[in-house]
Amino acid sequence: FKPRAEGTSTLTTGKINMKGAAAPKLFFSYKAGQTPVRLEMFFKLKDGTITAPVWSNNFANQSGTGKWVNEAIDLPLSLAAEDYAILKIKASADGSSEETVYLDNISITDPLQRDAAMELSAPESVKKGQTVKLKLKVSNQGLDKIENAAVTVRLNDKIIHQSTIEQGLKMLDETEIPVTYATTILDPSSKHVIKAELTVPGDLNNDNNTASANISLEKANVLPATDLKSNGDNRNSVELSWKEPESIPETITDNFESYE
Repeated sequence: FKPRAEGTSTLTTGKINMKGAAAPKLFFSYKAGQTPVRLEMFFKLKDGTITAPVWSNNFANQSGTGKWVNEAIDLPLSLAAEDYAILKIKASADGSSEETVYLDNISITDPLQRDAAMELSAPESVKKGQTVKLKLKVSNQGLDKIENAAVTVRLNDKIIHQSTIEQGLKMLDETEIPVTYATTILDPSSKHVIKAELTVPGDLNNDNNTASANISLEKANVLPATDLKSNGDNRNSVELSWKEPESIPETITDNFESYE
């Protein structure tokens, strides 16, 4: 939200069914500096009833440049008895401002007491001989703080990384773990299967504790060395010499239309 003049603006979701939820919560993150904007979040029910705001904030009282803040709001249990509810986010401005109010990661869930989750980012393909860069993201989706989370990464069922996250993660906190490994032009395989596993004591949901990715290996456009020779008569060491391969220029045709 970045007001250009005095007025209001409202974001509206689709129909949300919370039936069966034991303790529904509204999760979101926001960031803003001082600005004449007030946000309110409330629900519209099937019969047209508007609930009282479940959260509000007047950013005119905000100080500093603004940092991302995670919120977890307990929702009225009565919403779980409704056929559906529609979340409305209303912004009211007293005037224009150069500051922007950002909202992100908006969700409504019925969180478990302890629930850690993992995501894995990996390239789709690499040339043999290149270094592969992986990125793991571990987040806390549950109510309890998680500690001593252990991460294991396997390449074709062989462990290439193991670590323990030292800092504890509160609800909605997340951390990223970079993992790299080197490939070789002598690798006979055409694909690397990466599997990452997260282990947290007492985790109540194991479905989001693993992640996987397949990386295609492309043959490097490099000729092998030639005329390999052993020089010298020293039995304690071997000196090798070889002829460097010639480089082969590669012509690549590309166009902007192939990018989304």
